[in-house]
Amino acid sequence: MKWGEWLSERANEALSDSPQRVPGDEQCKFCKAMPTCPALMDLAHKVIATDFDNMDAADNPDTLSDERLAEALSAKKLVLSWFDAVEQHAFQKLERGEAFPGFKLVEGRSLRQWGDDAVAEQILVELLGDDAYESKLLSVAKAEKALGKKRSGDIANLVTKPRGKPVIVPESDKRPAIGASEDDFDDIS
Repeated sequence: MKWGEWLSERANEALSDSPQRVPGDEQCKFCKAMPTCPALMDLAHKVIATDFDNMDAADNPDTLSDERLAEALSAKKLVLSWFDAVEQHAFQKLERGEAFPGFKLVEGRSLRQWGDDAVAEQILVELLGDDAYESKLLSVAKAEKALGKKRSGDIANLVTKPRGKPVIVPESDKRPAIGASEDDFDDIS
């Protein structure tokens, strides 16, 4: 019953003329109003805006506390999603021929390619011989696939897996934390 009451209150709030908007990773993930949501813009502004009231503090890069920086880092995914949604919104408007203040569509960078691969191959072989081709060793995954499950063990001793590049994640992440220990340093004496 309590859950039903709670749900009814939230539904009435959502259907009201001015519902409270609470931006977050989960609730904004698939929202079509993301690029034009004032609450999300306010959150992004709060996270990235600098307090220009005190210009002496603005000159010192050490004025933001770790708590404030952690707050900004926590909102990174949502703020970047918002920027992506705004960019997509602007792109769609420009693609339809509508104006978007301060922006325009231009042709992006492209890579050259052969007009006809077969003709290019024939001419390059005539001009360069065997140098017309490059060869490269198969990746581990492609080699295992080529060998099949039964024979992939034959190359297991050739494979190494380097440590992954450290990344910052929320404390709620299930992976164990890494950190510096005495074993990470050589004895310099």
